[in-house]
Amino acid sequence: MTRAIGTVLAATLAIGAVTVPSAAADTPEPSERQQLLSLITDGGPVIANAAEAALTGTDDDVHTFVSTRLPFMQETQDRISVQQMLNTGGPATQQAANTALSGDIAAVRSFLATGWQQAWKDDIRIQISRLQTAATGPAVKQAANAALNGTVDNQMAFLDTGWQQAQDNDDRISVQLLVNPGGPNVKLAGNQALSTSIDDVRYFLRNGFQVAQQRDEETVTVSQLATLAQSAEGRSAKFLQTAQDAASQAVAAAAAAKAAAVIAADETKKAQGSAAQAADAASRAASAATRAAEAAQTAIRSAQAATNAAREASNAASQAAWAASKAGQAAANARSAAADAANDKGKAVAASNAATAARDAPVARGPSPTR
Repeated sequence: MTRAIGTVLAATLAIGAVTVPSAAADTPEPSERQQLLSLITDGGPVIANAAEAALTGTDDDVHTFVSTRLPFMQETQDRISVQQMLNTGGPATQQAANTALSGDIAAVRSFLATGWQQAWKDDIRIQISRLQTAATGPAVKQAANAALNGTVDNQMAFLDTGWQQAQDNDDRISVQLLVNPGGPNVKLAGNQALSTSIDDVRYFLRNGFQVAQQRDEETVTVSQLATLAQSAEGRSAKFLQTAQDAASQAVAAAAAAKAAAVIAADETKKAQGSAAQAADAASRAASAATRAAEAAQTAIRSAQAATNAAREASNAASQAAWAASKAGQAAANARSAAADAANDKGKAVAASNAATAARDAPVARGPSPTR
């Protein structure tokens, strides 16, 4: 999101650098054809294509383009730049961009000049807060909190690499929590994962632990399964939020594209006497529709990732629920034994054993993970 906004702004500033005359008194004004050559390189797709076509015409054609069509196309290009930021931005940027697009060209250019900055900063904080909320381990929570209390550079560093590093640490902690009480196969598989790559660590959390535990054919405690479920649910929450954000961007882009198409159709009717203006309007509508389709594809891909993560979390959560039910059975046995002991002192040992079983809540084997 942040890199995309930077690219849009760079292109917008480049346009401004070409179209705003120099203030230096001793710098000659570029000729109109020189202006068109610069616009072909730096003017953005809408202006560049039209400038290239105008450059092949007569001097009168060039003058008409620079004096009449160019201001109109610059406004169009500025609105496209804002729409691109809307498509790729977070909720704060989307709201600010929509407000700008619903106003006049002064509102659009004010947003491009400075209005985007606070919304962009707000979106950075929103992303960090979401990662902090979804986190299940201490490393991500601590790193996110430090970033929120730091500068924008600190926050960008967290989103670029810091979050992933902290998540890697949390995943390794989750593996260690499963290895410590595990049997020989769990210990072997877990330690191998910890000594290799982070991909192996995550594979162990997804599948390796369940396979190794079943090979051990030994007990697995409620706390072990809870650790596994918690790790999977945390990853699922992040992917689900990503899918929701992408879907929101697709909806916003589609709405903006529809509005642009309506405006372009209206302008096409008004410009029936000018083929060039009619072509410009049609080009804007096609460009907006293409961007909306790209945003929709992004939402589809993110939704698929969220579905996969949710399935993983569901598997782990079902194991935790199963383990909890076993713990409940052990607790019920302990209560029953305690009641018997109250009536028969000879059953005190059985009551003690049942209480120990309830505390440790061991179970022989959980349900196999869904493939």
